[in-house]
Amino acid sequence: MENPAKIEDLIQQKKQELESLKQKKKDEDLIHLGLFEKKYSDSKSDEYIDSEYYRETAMYKYYKKVPLNNVTDQQIDELLSITNEIEHLKKEIKEVKGTLEPNSVAFTLKLIGILIYVVGVISAMVFLGNGGGEIGVIIIFSSFVSGTLFIGFSEIIKLLHSMNEKQK
Repeated sequence: MENPAKIEDLIQQKKQELESLKQKKKDEDLIHLGLFEKKYSDSKSDEYIDSEYYRETAMYKYYKKVPLNNVTDQQIDELLSITNEIEHLKKEIKEVKGTLEPNSVAFTLKLIGILIYVVGVISAMVFLGNGGGEIGVIIIFSSFVSGTLFIGFSEIIKLLHSMNEKQK
């Protein structure tokens, strides 16, 4: 049978580890919310990684973010809830904005592709009507390939643009 003192020690150790992790999460949340003070240092180190540039001295001052300690868990939860709602609404606004403002480069390339189709068909009809069957077929084939490439590139640009907008 196990030693009860060992088990109690392990329980206490795990409780301390849990409290330490809860405090670390709380500190990270406070810093994310901007609820911190800056503790400055003259040199950069593993602890002092953030910096501010001062024009007067033309030097950087390094600091670390120290979370405020007088904020309750209820206040943090309320602030996190509000912040998450704000970020969600901003994301929705960007998605709507992205659908309302198409990429002009993608639109222009698609328009060029359609024009190539139209000009190719008209040119091919002219050549076919004048007895130039081989040239007419070549024109139709080349306009189809060229137009499709332009439209394909426009779709790629449109997709890349939408991916870029979602990341912002």
